[in-house]
Parts: sequence; structure tokens; C-alpha cells
Amino acid sequence: MESQPPNRCGHRTTIECFKSRELPDKFQRCYPFIRQIDVLVENSDQEAKLKPLVSNYERGKLRLSDLLDCAQTTTTTSYSNLLVVTTGVYGTEDVWCLDSRGLFILALTKESYEILGIVGAVMGNHKKSEYFHVQVDSRDRSAKVFERSKQAIERWEKQRFQNGHNGWDAIYHTTKPAALPFQRVEHTSHSAVCELTVLNDINIPKTSIESPPKMHKPPQPIDKDMLQDWNDSVSALFEWVGMACLGSQRLKANDSVDPYVGIYETPSPSRVGTLKHLRWRGLLPPAFAQMIIKAISNSDSQTSDFVAITMNMFTSSPVTYIPPNAFSDSSDGHGTSNQAVKSVSCWSAVAGQAAWIAAVDEC
Repeated sequence: MESQPPNRCGHRTTIECFKSRELPDKFQRCYPFIRQIDVLVENSDQEAKLKPLVSNYERGKLRLSDLLDCAQTTTTTSYSNLLVVTTGVYGTEDVWCLDSRGLFILALTKESYEILGIVGAVMGNHKKSEYFHVQVDSRDRSAKVFERSKQAIERWEKQRFQNGHNGWDAIYHTTKPAALPFQRVEHTSHSAVCELTVLNDINIPKTSIESPPKMHKPPQPIDKDMLQDWNDSVSALFEWVGMACLGSQRLKANDSVDPYVGIYETPSPSRVGTLKHLRWRGLLPPAFAQMIIKAISNSDSQTSDFVAITMNMFTSSPVTYIPPNAFSDSSDGHGTSNQAVKSVSCWSAVAGQAAWIAAVDEC
């Protein structure tokens, strides 16, 4: 596991429930830096829809000051068509990203923060924390603060160059890579293609879980024992999904593991069947995730067919989740830029009997 700064220590998992038609909207813009998508399907038609999907991304060395010159947003939307994230270690190194709002977010060590000279926010719960966030809005170039920030970053990068740092190792995605006007060093193009694994003769749980007791209507007193049973059932289901994505032999119907070495039981009720595990890896933009989700949520497959999706984020990014209200349009079209954001490392969802059930791993 990657090292984390004080504000990312400890993990919390929250559960969401929503209708199938609501699922694609969850990923329209909120998760800008997805590094891996895993899909588990039973239906061959869903597999056929998913296998051809491909996303492209680039790797190379970039200068942040060059990006400040060229990053733009369209006049019809409040988010950019360029995503950039550096590959350093969040919490111990200087890292930054250009997110889907057109905002540059820098996470800096105390030394770099003091050299840069742009006012930011201390990270963590302690005033003496030595890690800081700085935000630069690329959408408002008329503002004096943007010009001052740009000049400060240019001076800082010149000093970094004198110390032997020739740009930033970064991963980026754009709809028009050939049209990028900034300088790229050691540039390589990559394609995130589907990796298919067939899981034969495994115990597949029946996703008969309904919404949690507290969500039932009309309102009625919550039975704590029922709620605990529901939480245990959901936790066991997502544990199974994780093991399936890892290709665990414990899921095999004929698994003959030594009981003194390890014992695992698939959530009941279950049945023996075959699943297709599809995986994409790289910098996967929200639009690509939305394509995958639409393919599995709009399918005509039987309700008994197993469907699950898991997405892992780039935890090296200063931003891993952006709340939907951060994209709400204001009178100037820029939307809200100072939203407090949580950090999400993983999002997973399973198609239940009446709705989708999702687990969000916040860190």
C-alpha cells in the first residue's frame, strides 16, 4: 500500500444504493483519475459489448508552466478535455494533477511550498503538518492571481531544473493528443485494451440482497440486528468480488484446500457457474468508465445473471473524487472551485435484486 499523509491515514467504507438508471451518472465527472477497471459478467452479450472498448493515454515528461499556458476548457462545459496526473508518491513527494474541472491541484512538501510562495492549505489534522495543497484555476486567465501563480511556478521549475529535475513524469489523457501544444519529452502512447479471463466452475453468489432496512418505506423503526445482518451480507459479497478479481482458487467449486491452511465459504445461496473477468488498466477517463457502466447497466440480461464492477483510482493524485456540486454552473460558467473533496481509493458495485449496491473505500 502506498504511503499516505495524515489526512489519508485510516480507511472507511461507505455503502450506497441506487437504481440502475442512476449508475452511469455516478461517473460522469466525479472520478477523474481511474487506473483500473474490473468487470465481472455472466452474460455473453455483455461480454461482447465490453471486449471491443479501448481507451488511449500518454506518458512522458511535462513542464507544469507549459500546461498553464495551454490548458483550456470549452465554452459549453465546465470541465476540461485534458487530464494529467504525475506519478510521484502522494504524502512524501511533490505531485500535482489537472482535474476534470480545469483546476491544477498541487500537493507539496513543506520545502517546495515555501519556495513556491503561493498560498495554500495545510493537509492533515495538525497545524504542524508538512504537506500542503495549492490550487490554480486555469479557467480564469484574466485574474491577477492566475498570472502571479504562473510566474511563481515558472521560477520554481527553473530552480528544479537547476537541481537536475527535467520536467515531471506524468500520465495524461486527451481526446486530441496530436494537437497538444506543449512540449513533451520521452513521450509514449499507450492503449488500455480489455484483458479477458474466464473463471470456470466457480461458486457464484446469488445477489438477492435488497436495500438496507433503514431505506424501506414507509418509515419504520430500524431493527439493529437486521441492519447488522445486512451489513455482514454486503461485506461478504464485496469480499467475494475482490477475490474473483484476483482469480482466487478459493472460489472453485472443486477447491480442495487443506482446512488447516485456509477456509473460505462463498456467500449463500450460491450456484456453480462461469464468469468472465474483463480488465482495463491505464489512465481511464470518466467518459470511458461511463461507456462501460452503460454497457452493463442497460443490458437485457436476466436479473439472475451476476454483474459487478470495481474501479481503482490513482492514489498518487492530489484529487481522487470530486463531488457533483463542484460542477454546478454559476453565472460565469465556471462552477464552484473550492469544494472540499474526499479521497477515494476504490469504488465497487454489484447488481442486486432491485437496485445496485456500491461500496466506496475512502482513505
